[in-house]
Amino acid sequence: MVLNGTHPPFARLFIIGALLLAAGPGMVRADEASPAPEAADVRSEQAAGPDEQAPAEPSAAVSFENDILPVFEAHCVRCHGVERRLRELDLSSLEGVLKGGESGDVVVAGKPEQSRLLELILSGEMPADGKTQPTEAEIAAIRAWIESLDAAPEQTLISKPATEHDVIPIILLRCTACHGRSFQEGELDLRTRASILKGGKSGPAIVPGKPDESRLVQLIREGVMPPRDRLLEAGVRGITQSEIEKVVQWVAAGAPEAEVGPDVAGTEPDPLVSDEDRKFWAFQPPKAVEPPAVIEQERVRNPIDAFILRKLQEQHLTLSPDADKATLLRRASLDLIGLPPEP
Repeated sequence: MVLNGTHPPFARLFIIGALLLAAGPGMVRADEASPAPEAADVRSEQAAGPDEQAPAEPSAAVSFENDILPVFEAHCVRCHGVERRLRELDLSSLEGVLKGGESGDVVVAGKPEQSRLLELILSGEMPADGKTQPTEAEIAAIRAWIESLDAAPEQTLISKPATEHDVIPIILLRCTACHGRSFQEGELDLRTRASILKGGKSGPAIVPGKPDESRLVQLIREGVMPPRDRLLEAGVRGITQSEIEKVVQWVAAGAPEAEVGPDVAGTEPDPLVSDEDRKFWAFQPPKAVEPPAVIEQERVRNPIDAFILRKLQEQHLTLSPDADKATLLRRASLDLIGLPPEP
């Protein structure tokens, strides 16, 4: 709107007032219109969202001992540790994490989105007791650590050589639904080392020292065994990569046997048995006990009779009269052949 001399004075005043009302508090002086450069920079940084912030400097490599183990100790080891190992999963050491549990691997090197451990944490299923929950920073550290793992060196961390006692449980878990006691496809029984070497219709299942020539290794590497389309029918899970590597390692070493020594208790108490458990009678050393004194001592023929008679007398009862020979003969005949004796 242009104000010129054609408008009467009162009209010009009216127009100016209307403009001021329409503008309201938005009209400022020229010196207030542009903030100082420093203030503008601060405001722009505050207004910028998380996606607009400058990228942070890359963090240092994530260490299992320094970054991951404390997280597991805070949230996981109370259920998956040395003293309590639910589903055979131990998260108190790097070897235990890489070994996995009853359901197989919990960590897939370099692939956090395929790692069962991270999946359970993100879904809230783990920790199962719900006492604590990992923070976003801790979850990010676990994710970064899994991404940093290298699939090849991962297997070398478990340096203990595989024996039949490591491999047979894997085969029993994954293969014996079709090649076990009740059912033996192809006449193949995989329950023992001897039966594996014997093989079935196609010959020996393994060639000691030659995993690439071993039929068993070939089939599990190709994913043919156990067959994926029959896992649900057989009620088993597919064999994991770490389990395959253990079988290959065992065959490559010549399928060695290993003796299992007696499980002898050491000087330290077993951490799996609590002090309350040790009060159970089975954990108490045997002690000689003096038979109790009873009223009808003449009826006692051995120490056990004394204990029985004491309990009977507490209920105001006593032993039955001695059975005659005919009754004893009848009892013996019924016990042995299920029929009474002939006349």
